[in-house]
Amino acid sequence: MKKVILALVVFILAAIVSWIFLCNGIGRYKSMVLANQNSKNIGKLKAGMTKKEILKIMGPPNKIEVYSLGSRVFEFMLYRTNGFANLFKDKEANYTAVALDSSSGIVLSLDRKFYNDVLNSRHK
Repeated sequence: MKKVILALVVFILAAIVSWIFLCNGIGRYKSMVLANQNSKNIGKLKAGMTKKEILKIMGPPNKIEVYSLGSRVFEFMLYRTNGFANLFKDKEANYTAVALDSSSGIVLSLDRKFYNDVLNSRHK
């Protein structure tokens, strides 16, 4: 009986580990496909475009973050442009930030520097 229970426990643990590796592999593949698609499309964007134009080219963002800095409010649409190596350790650097002025809906910036500057200014 002990051997049966031990075999069952080993089987369940092996199934869990296999499932984690499978999900990680599928997630990594999907993130790479999405990153390649977004990287191609991001080259079509430019400052001064409207949010509607961005969404038409890029589709919905992977993340949205909104920050106020003084009287200005910035919306950041974050698009995955790099795949991830590990399902459990995704990095912010894997995303390209499209910065919008929330009041006008116009794109201000298409890089992480502006995003990082806004975040850093909020913490001063």
